[in-house]
Amino acid sequence: MHIHSGGWVYFRHDKFKVVVDEDIRHNDVLHSVAQHCAQMELSSLSEGIEVHIIGSGGAAFELVVNHNVCMADYNYDVASENLKDAGSLNEVSVQTLLRRRRLYWNFVSQHATHIACPRSAIIEGIDSLRSYYWDSQNRGSYSTTPFSRAECEELLKLLGELKEDAKEDNMPSTTALVAWILREIYSFRKGDVYGKFTYAQMDRYRRSIAQPSYIELEPASFVSTVLDMIIIGPFFGIPKTYLSQIQGASEFRGRLSNLHAKWRSYSQQLTTEYSDFILVSTVMLSATVGFLSVGDILQIARVFSTIAAFTSLGSMIAGVFFMWRHQRHTQLSSTHDAFAYIHNARSNILGLRGHAILLSLPAVLLVWSIVTFSVAIMAFALQTVTGGSQYDSASTWTIVGVFTLIAACVLVGVYVFSKMWTRRADSSLTNILKRLR
Repeated sequence: MHIHSGGWVYFRHDKFKVVVDEDIRHNDVLHSVAQHCAQMELSSLSEGIEVHIIGSGGAAFELVVNHNVCMADYNYDVASENLKDAGSLNEVSVQTLLRRRRLYWNFVSQHATHIACPRSAIIEGIDSLRSYYWDSQNRGSYSTTPFSRAECEELLKLLGELKEDAKEDNMPSTTALVAWILREIYSFRKGDVYGKFTYAQMDRYRRSIAQPSYIELEPASFVSTVLDMIIIGPFFGIPKTYLSQIQGASEFRGRLSNLHAKWRSYSQQLTTEYSDFILVSTVMLSATVGFLSVGDILQIARVFSTIAAFTSLGSMIAGVFFMWRHQRHTQLSSTHDAFAYIHNARSNILGLRGHAILLSLPAVLLVWSIVTFSVAIMAFALQTVTGGSQYDSASTWTIVGVFTLIAACVLVGVYVFSKMWTRRADSSLTNILKRLR
């Protein structure tokens, strides 16, 4: 018997050894392990085979590790001598092979001193990381590989150095690193049904699982109708933009880093927009206060100017608070914060549309401030029509005409560019190219 550092024990027989993770310096643990080994039929095991007793002697199962073919399983088939032949390996199903590889490299990552790192394992890791790097480069945020593009670059550089330096292969740290990489690779392959589909079938399969799978709590039909009327009516359709933003930021495509990055980008975009709204609202508030200081204006102009001041102030207050909250969680954000934000936005009683309405408050209040201030200006300009001279009336109608022309141009520009990025039925790339040709 040989006790290894870290509490592992090798029971050396003629052709096999047993691995236990418990501390066998305790007599009761040693007696339990020895009794369990006596009940095991290990006479058929050959050189390069280890039996990992899980849970010491009281375990109900063992992991058989075959270093000859880099596979492990919870039955003794994996330890068969016939698995050394390539023909026998071809008879094993792909999913079984992936599972056995994953179990093997998981064992090696936890027991890195048992074997020297095989050079073939380093080459296999390099080949897999290169394929993941290409997938991340080709599919972007839709990539579901276990390693991101930056991680692939770093690991490829490290494995390339290990490949060139043969002396590093015998170090336990090298074995643990390579085993961890291969364990993650085979875990991903098993979940990604690797080897089951053709390239085209796999592409369709990945596109199907890339769709958002969140279940949104939809409000009642009456509430939903009321929300739609609010969005289209007094909110000028502005919440639709925020609705699409929150839906895009909450899409989860298999990698937490992508979700976290999208959420940070979403929060930064909101803080930038709110900062701009605060600046414009400050200018509008100064303009309305200055307009109210004019003495000879009609009551209707004074009322609309006061409303414009209130809406500008509301836009500033809401914008400052929203920017503070989003900016704070952008700087000190984590994946937990992103999931909490997305969950709360989707599970509230009004759903995502209600959340989008709240997010659009600074912009909507600013628009109402501009509208009411424009009405106040027009009321001030028209007050000379009834009591002024003929020349005053002519100049007033000139102002009204100029205002109408400018308002029409602004409305047309707003409408056109609000629909510019909306995809229509005939807006596919093929149809666009045909029309251009």
